[in-house]
Amino acid sequence: MDVARTSSLRSTSQLPTTLPGSLARVPNGRATLETIAKGAREPDRSIAAGLLGVQGKTIIARLSQVDDSARLLVNGVQVLATANRDTGWVDISGALRPGENRLDFSLDNGPFGGWGARFQLSSGQHEFDEAWVENACPCNAKVLDVNVRVTVGAGGEIVSLAAGSPRYY
Repeated sequence: MDVARTSSLRSTSQLPTTLPGSLARVPNGRATLETIAKGAREPDRSIAAGLLGVQGKTIIARLSQVDDSARLLVNGVQVLATANRDTGWVDISGALRPGENRLDFSLDNGPFGGWGARFQLSSGQHEFDEAWVENACPCNAKVLDVNVRVTVGAGGEIVSLAAGSPRYY
């Protein structure tokens, strides 16, 4: 199977302690990040808070570029599903519990060849972004699974994300 795949998993703890990139050269760069953290849309709000060192208690998910149907389960309970649509950013924090949580993303292909999807998670300090495209069957079948482990601290803070390798069918 020749699947085109892009993948990104990062933590802001891996970034320098100074403000990143061009924002560090902007007068009042910290104030700009604070403004974004207080009032921007997600995921910008969470990312800005993470760059300011705030440990997030919210995790948002997005399923997009879906061909044909996708779903996301948190600890075995479906929290998102879509067919050929973008879910937008959805807060899934309420489905998490302290300790390790398992998020399972799966994609099914319809009756015609070709499939694809993008699965994103953001908690501000931790980001996951993965996309896949394949121009072949299996048709009318599951084509992909991937799981992500999300660790939540006793105080509800998102401690880490760890992604498993995709499983292709």
